[in-house]
Amino acid sequence: MDQDFTSTHKRGRFELTYRDGWATLTVFPPQDASRKVYPEDVTARMELLGIPRVRNRLINYIIEEAAGEPRDLVEWPGGAALTGKVSVSISEDEMTGWVEISQPKKGGGDPDLEEIVSVLKGNGVVFGIQEDAIRKALAEHRYNTRIQAAEGLPAVHGEPPMVVFLFETERGKPYLQMDYGRINLRELNFVQNVRNGDTLAQTGGPTEPKDGNTVTGTVVPAEPAGESESFRPGTNTRFNGEGTAILSEIDGNVYIQHGKVNVEPVIHVKNVDYSTGNIDFNGTVIIDGSIADGFTVKAGGNIQIGKYAGKCTVEAGRNIILKAGMHGSNRGTIECRGDLYAKYIENAGISCQGTIFVEEAVMHCEVFVSGSLVLKGRRAEIIGGRVIAGKTVWCKQLGNMFETSTTLFIGVAPLEYREYLDAVHQLKDKEDLLNEVDEKIEQIQRHIHTLNKPEEKILLAQEQLKEESEELERETGKLRKNVRIHPLIAARDSMVVVEGTMHYGVSVHFGRNDFHPPHKGARKTVLRPGIKEIIESGYNRQEPPDIPLPPGDD
Repeated sequence: MDQDFTSTHKRGRFELTYRDGWATLTVFPPQDASRKVYPEDVTARMELLGIPRVRNRLINYIIEEAAGEPRDLVEWPGGAALTGKVSVSISEDEMTGWVEISQPKKGGGDPDLEEIVSVLKGNGVVFGIQEDAIRKALAEHRYNTRIQAAEGLPAVHGEPPMVVFLFETERGKPYLQMDYGRINLRELNFVQNVRNGDTLAQTGGPTEPKDGNTVTGTVVPAEPAGESESFRPGTNTRFNGEGTAILSEIDGNVYIQHGKVNVEPVIHVKNVDYSTGNIDFNGTVIIDGSIADGFTVKAGGNIQIGKYAGKCTVEAGRNIILKAGMHGSNRGTIECRGDLYAKYIENAGISCQGTIFVEEAVMHCEVFVSGSLVLKGRRAEIIGGRVIAGKTVWCKQLGNMFETSTTLFIGVAPLEYREYLDAVHQLKDKEDLLNEVDEKIEQIQRHIHTLNKPEEKILLAQEQLKEESEELERETGKLRKNVRIHPLIAARDSMVVVEGTMHYGVSVHFGRNDFHPPHKGARKTVLRPGIKEIIESGYNRQEPPDIPLPPGDD
């Protein structure tokens, strides 16, 4: 700090300071005529500090000038020992440099900017020196404090173009959280209409990589841009002229599939009946009302039905939403490659490659689902029929008090299980046919024994039946072997969760292991496949298990 030597009795103010090898005198203008700097005060202080003597004329000149700026008096090598010292430190990553200035002794001054920069460079700090920060610290006399004096330049790593989708990409997916309770089918709407020419997605330019520097001058290499997010037009979409946006080419429903932005045409009808006929369409079909008995609706995209579906056929390439439900009367069928949402389903055949979400009931249905069957409504019951689920079945009531036969096959892919069932049915059919052929052979043999000389055609029929029996025996043997060695092993993450009662009359199969509740039923039950047997545990509402859900196509 520049030392202020001020007289104590109405005298002017002056400073004697060491700067760049010289002793300097600064005389400040007096505040009034009675306040004046006297030469003898200056010479006395110079003698005390060991500053060489100078002519009084020079001292008097500086006093009369009173410019408030330092004026050189005389060379003073010894003054260097009084000046504040500068130390330098560098961060471990060499991206920051600091200086610390010690407080000068009496008569000593602060190092100036040039001196500090010189010390920085002498210690290897050659890049990003912050001269303004150093000037400010000097002006504020910040001593014995670490002051940031240099900052490196971070590398700018390359970034691929940022993609912004201008539509909801995850609409309609509830990603069911068990804590949230029921699914509100009124909120499910997989259709998002756009118009021809609408911008569906756009991208900003990529960030070009730019190398950085440490304060010591070392180059920090920038990483190149990685792979960009999928930004490709698909069906009925195109790039704009600059390739920075995807535009719709038609009016329809926008969605993402396999990394591409697509727009499918949409058919919107009030009802499907004799006024429309059957519908077979490659896009999405929205039906505000119902589907009349005997009609078929097929769509390559989604199908949304606002009201009743009865003895009809519904097939979708993606998702099906039955906002009311279906009463199939054993003639209604549903098939979808995505997920199925319904209020209830009764007496219908269902095939779903995703997951089935139902509010109230699945009754007397034949259900094949690759994912899970989840019921989370007020009733949430499965009664009668057969369910083959690749992952999980979750409900509140399984079966009923009337002991209705209800069968579940869990943890096995429906297609694989169908193959197994087909083999079992074929084996039964072949065994029945073999028994019939054997009975015919026995009848012919009894008849032959009653004859002295059997006719040639009877003997020929006997021979043909024996050949047929041998062939059936070979086929039956193969089928028995296939059924016996079929790899019917349940997935480890599959399970059955019954929040309420599992009634007598229910049978649950995990691969070749099965479970049957006692006559009084079972309460709050979770079943999982074990190595040799089914593992049974209790259901805890506070800590429900997770449902394994397969990823959707959209």
